[in-house]
Amino acid sequence: MKYKNWTIVDIASTANIANVFCKQGTNTAMFHVPHAELLEELEKNGSVRKVHTAAHRGYISRKSKGIVKMYDGRYGKGVMLDEPRFDTTRYHARTYYVV
Repeated sequence: MKYKNWTIVDIASTANIANVFCKQGTNTAMFHVPHAELLEELEKNGSVRKVHTAAHRGYISRKSKGIVKMYDGRYGKGVMLDEPRFDTTRYHARTYYVV
């Protein structure tokens, strides 16, 4: 994966795309993370850490793979991933990933 051996410096988010700013030695790069699965890949590489998953009130379309939003709060700085649930339409799953 192209994220291997990169250190995450900052994360910014617009709509469903997270812009992940990375550093490797003196090189810097920005990766666009359009799909929720890439957050799991970053977690496997150790670039981000999955902290917590909770039920959050609101509807997320079951056709989408998830919505990535910027997060800066109790658990640190990173992104949160809102994914649809298939047992209810009133709540969705919200997972927090921090740098």
